[in-house]
Amino acid sequence: MVVPEAVIVNERRELGAHEVLFEPPDLSIFRARGDISAADVGLIRAEVRRLCQEREALFSLVDLTGLGAILPEARSRAARPWPLQIQGIAVIGAGFLHRVVITAVDRALARLFRGDGRFTPHFFATEAEARAWLDQRRRAWVSRQRRP
Repeated sequence: MVVPEAVIVNERRELGAHEVLFEPPDLSIFRARGDISAADVGLIRAEVRRLCQEREALFSLVDLTGLGAILPEARSRAARPWPLQIQGIAVIGAGFLHRVVITAVDRALARLFRGDGRFTPHFFATEAEARAWLDQRRRAWVSRQRRP
């Protein structure tokens, strides 16, 4: 039996009450469980930075089905710049109030990055729809990288 030298497997990390999974080659999945605090945002940001260190692009699926509240201090911490490798953010399970908060954070980021669209969250009803959109973003990103 031939065993490959390195096998890339999905990674799973607990960040406080929340969870981040990584699916190779470039998909991070954040699953919220309860309220998100400023400390949680710090853990999430550190994990995203870690994932971005090893790749040129990162696509993010954010599952807010289990979300409680996004605490005020978490909102301001989330509005700071994120790694530039992020190429698309798809959100599922966000209620109306959470969409309003996330959109407000996005507007703050758009001011910093001149609105190039990478950080604009797109909301979807199902994970399948979100993944399909992220796949489309990935194909577009790969196509741009191949141009001379």
